[in-house]
Amino acid sequence: MFDIDTCLAYITGNSAKKINDALNEWSMNKGITHVQWIALYYVGKYAKINQSELAQFMNLKPSTVALLIDRMEKEEYLMRDRSIEV
Repeated sequence: MFDIDTCLAYITGNSAKKINDALNEWSMNKGITHVQWIALYYVGKYAKINQSELAQFMNLKPSTVALLIDRMEKEEYLMRDRSIEV
């Protein structure tokens, strides 16, 4: 018989949720959201990252990342460079 308490997927999912909740609490205490913190991590790691690359790294839609960057720019967490690629 199936026992959910010993199911690896269930145990892993619960563990990931607990880690995510702890990261959310930590980041909110710093005045930044978990998603903003992750975006800043990638922006810091890859100085010339563009929105499309950031969306790929974060596994988010480009439109979601555009809104995230708009909000972060407004809150002065980062400054967007609107360079044009040819």
